[in-house]
Parts: sequence; structure tokens; C-alpha cells
Amino acid sequence: MRKIAFLAGGQGPLSPVLTERHEILQSAANPGTQVDMYGGLCSMETRKGIYKPKSSMGSIESLYDEYLAVPYYLKTTIEAEQEGYDAVILSCGSDPGLDAARESVRIPVIGPGDSSMHMCSLIGHRFCRLATHRSGRQRLNLRPYEVHNGLQKWVSIRDIGLTVIDVREKPEETYEACLSQGRKAIEEDSVDAITYSCMSISFLNFDEKLGKELGVPVVNPAKAAVRIAEMCIDFGLTHSKLSYPTPKRLS
Repeated sequence: MRKIAFLAGGQGPLSPVLTERHEILQSAANPGTQVDMYGGLCSMETRKGIYKPKSSMGSIESLYDEYLAVPYYLKTTIEAEQEGYDAVILSCGSDPGLDAARESVRIPVIGPGDSSMHMCSLIGHRFCRLATHRSGRQRLNLRPYEVHNGLQKWVSIRDIGLTVIDVREKPEETYEACLSQGRKAIEEDSVDAITYSCMSISFLNFDEKLGKELGVPVVNPAKAAVRIAEMCIDFGLTHSKLSYPTPKRLS
């Protein structure tokens, strides 16, 4: 049995939204994989009773929010390893704290953003990320995913004009915005694959429908992360400790 901790959930029973997200994650997994919405030590033992929302930021809408989320990710990543999980998946498409989390443990730590971009780079020559709206988005440094001949594969990031909260509350409007920006990415940026930088878009689970309408592969970061975590577990692989050495204070 593969055990994967998806870093969301807190203590107590899951909310209806997290229950639905868990079903999507579990449906992406192969037989013999258990994906848990993990919220830290003993969180899986407190799922009975009345749901009580955990204290949280609600959504990650900026770099400031991403940095605030990192201590939570580091703490729960370490606790997941202590409780015997085989791999950890971060729950934000921007992968906040990914490098630090990998330094903290020896089990695989998977970023949905990285997973979806690597997948796009395998199945196409040029890809676009559809992103929720945030100030300063145009100034983000696009880390290009390149192949040996220097071809830049991540060529654009397109703002759908909606915040994370908007995405959760307006699924139909989100789909239409992704469809519109996806078409522009194909026509103006010459992309042949698309993914998202927002997990709330991923959990609307319309990637297959969107891909059929656009005529290009649409990679869902949540599903890609589950499969890459499984691959690492099955192959006995994890991140290199030469690249991600354990900090002295944790050794």
C-alpha cells in the first residue's frame, strides 16, 4: 500500500469541499494507493465528530501569502514522514516552500506546479500556464523548462482575470475564462499544451472537457502530482540530498 499525504485538512472531519477534493485525488491514483488529506500529527485520527474549520489563510493570492504558508508546509511535511507516509504533495500550485520541504525530509515531496509543467514538457514543445489574477503577475520570472537544444517550453502565463476565491465560487465563469485564455495561448503563443498554476482550478476537474474543446492536452496539476508521487514510490526514488541537504538543525 502506497501512502501519500496531501497537505490539507487540519484536525477533525473534512469539510464538504475537502471531501470532494479528496475524491478527485483518490480517483487519480492507481489501485493500492491511499491518498490522505493530511493536516499534521494525529489529524487522521480525529476525523469523527462535528466538522470544525481549521485556522487558515483561506486562499493563497500573493507571494506574501505563499511565504506565510511555508511554515505550515514544513511542519506537516516533517510530521507526515514521522507518521510513515511514503510521499508528500503540497496543496498549492505555486509549490511554496518546495525546496525547503525537500531539505526537511527524505521521502519524496511533490509540487503540483512542477509536476504539471514537467508533464507538459514531455508531451509538447510549448506550453502555457493559466493563472488566477494577482497584482504583479506580469513581473513573475518564468523559469523556462528547456530541452537540450535550448528550446524554451514554458512560453506564457495567462491571467484568467479571477481570484482563487472567484474560482471556487464561479466554476462556470472560470471554465469560460480558461477556454478564452487557452484559445489565445494557442493562437498567439503557439502553445500545444496547457496547465494551471492554481489548485482550485485543478479541483474543478474540467481538464478533459477543456482539452477536447481546445484540441490540445490539458494537464491537471493535482492528478499529475499523484501519479508522479506514485512513480517515485514504486521506483524507490526521492530528491537528491546533494541538492537538498538536511539542515544541521534537523540532523
